[in-house]
This record gives sequence, structure tokens and C-alpha cells, in this order.
Amino acid sequence: MFSFVLSLHSITRWAVLFALIAVIVKSTRGWIFHKKYTNGDNKLRIASVIICHIQLLIGVVLYGISPTIKFLFHNSASAMKIRNIRFFGMEHSVMMIISIVLITIGSINAKKASTDQKKFKVLSLWYSLALLIILLMIPWPFSPLAQRPFLR
Repeated sequence: MFSFVLSLHSITRWAVLFALIAVIVKSTRGWIFHKKYTNGDNKLRIASVIICHIQLLIGVVLYGISPTIKFLFHNSASAMKIRNIRFFGMEHSVMMIISIVLITIGSINAKKASTDQKKFKVLSLWYSLALLIILLMIPWPFSPLAQRPFLR
């Protein structure tokens, strides 16, 4: 089960990245070029939030069944000295939750914004900050924090 959930989490990351980049590009263009916020923009915003929350739920399940996390809970003092365990047990998890919170706040604030320009600006800024955190905390094959393949 662990391998399946890990693979699902790895694959879903690409949907998250695609959705966030799509919203950021569309919102930045809308903000800069004073475009009208359309029903399509709103659907893209909602879809991106859903995809990100699904990824969070998969991550929570993964956290609950991970042997790395079990080791962390049973050997916390020594485990915190092991970079890979600390990264997945603390750094990756906390920062990804923060990024989902930023996406959620950005989505809510965009929904409540009074003008199309404010909607685009809010989405562009909040989602860009969240995407930056996500890109830094994904265990890319070239990451100095923890390395994993592009797909599992």
C-alpha cells in the first residue's frame, strides 16, 4: 500500500504544478493586461484548489503509513540528525501544508475581491508564493535537501 500511495503522490505532484502554473500565468496576464475575470478563470481557480487539496490528503495518508515517519516517531532525537528523515518528517510536510494554506487563502481572497484586477492580482501573488515554496520543497533528483526520481 505504501508504494501505491507514494507513486500516487509522486504522479499527482505534476497535476499540482500544472494547475498552479496555469492559474499563475492566466492571472498574471489578466492582471497586467486588464482582462475580464471569466467563468473559465473561476473554474480553473476551483480546479487548482481541489487538485492541491487532494494532493494534501494523499500526503497525509502517506505520512501516516510511511516507515520513515514511524522511525521518526520512535527515535525522534536520533532521527532529527538524519537529513532525509528530518526533511520528510518535518520540513517537507510543514512547508507543503503552509503552501496549501496560502493557496486556499489566495483562492478565498480572489473569490471575495471586488474587481477583476484584484482577483487576478490576488491569485497571481498568493499562488506564486505557494508555488515557490512547493518547488523548493519537492525532493527533486537534483535537490540538496532530499533526492527522489521525477516519477516513482
